[in-house]
Amino acid sequence: MRENDKPMQHEDRIMHHYLLFAVNMALSLIVMYFVMFSMIDGFPDFQNNINTLYMALTMVAPMGIIMLATMGGMYNHKGLNAALYMAWSCSSFSHSPERAPKLLSAIGSSSLR
Repeated sequence: MRENDKPMQHEDRIMHHYLLFAVNMALSLIVMYFVMFSMIDGFPDFQNNINTLYMALTMVAPMGIIMLATMGGMYNHKGLNAALYMAWSCSSFSHSPERAPKLLSAIGSSSLR
C-alpha cells in the first residue's frame, strides 16, 4: 500500500469539511448575487451596483450560521466555529437598514438612492 493510499487522517477530514463549507458559501453567494437580478424586466433595467452584493452577503450570512448550527457533527473545531459565528453574525446583524446606504456609499457606490 502506497503512502498516498492511506485514508484521510482525522484532522485532514475536519479541514476538508471546512473547505467544502467555504466552497458552498462562495457558490451560494454567487447564486444569490445573480438571483437579485431575477425580477428585472430586461437588459435596459439592469443596474449593477454594490447594493446587490450587499444584499447577497446579507442572505448568505444567516445561512452560514444555520449550516454550522445544524451540522455540528461535521464542523467540530470549536475555535474555528466561534470565529465563523462571529464573522457571520457581524456581517448579518451589525448593519441596520438605515445605516446600510451610508456604509455602502462610503465605499464608493453612487447609485443607492
